[in-house]
Amino acid sequence: MSYLHQYDNPHYHPHMIAIPLSIITSISMIILTTILTAGTASELIKCSMIRVDHQLHSQWDAGNTPLPRLLMQIHDELVYEVHAHQVEPFLQLLREAMQTHVMQRLGIQVPLIINLHVGPTLGDLL
Repeated sequence: MSYLHQYDNPHYHPHMIAIPLSIITSISMIILTTILTAGTASELIKCSMIRVDHQLHSQWDAGNTPLPRLLMQIHDELVYEVHAHQVEPFLQLLREAMQTHVMQRLGIQVPLIINLHVGPTLGDLL
């Protein structure tokens, strides 16, 4: 009769517990969904920034005023500095870039809801 001691088992750990396969599967699906969602949001923002920058430098007629400029990205939000008389045309450009071009580029079939806010300071937008 052979006796297997805990130290003879290479998979033994004193704090190891048995986790049912259904829980492991659920946790794996949650992690995978989170990673895919975060990756998709990241791709949307990245494509939007590139498209808007391209549109601004190739087709935007700013006259004597500076182009709108990206100040910062906060997770899935973009904050631009835009002169008052350029706000409406820039909002149209931004909406078109995010809803039309990005959806086509990434092959997204679900409509994107874009919330655009305008204010004199970042604090007024929150």
